[in-house]
Amino acid sequence: ARDPDEIGLIPLGKSKLVSARDFYDQLCRDAEHERKLKKRNQLSGLHKYLTLLQDQHDFPCLSDQDRYVISLPPLTNSERTKV
Repeated sequence: ARDPDEIGLIPLGKSKLVSARDFYDQLCRDAEHERKLKKRNQLSGLHKYLTLLQDQHDFPCLSDQDRYVISLPPLTNSERTKV
């Protein structure tokens, strides 16, 4: 686990490098927007896993030997290592 501000990755399906903190914050905003649009009390899909990282100082991540982040569980894998 590492400080989310120090974790940089290109999320699956994206083309720009972002910090884990920025990616998480954007997912939280997207989840809240979707929840309001669908008039639901609970989050669905990937968004239900956001609470696992809530209030965490460090985020889990998997890196290769060159320290490229290949996965940021439970949020996403890396575009760099997709098959």
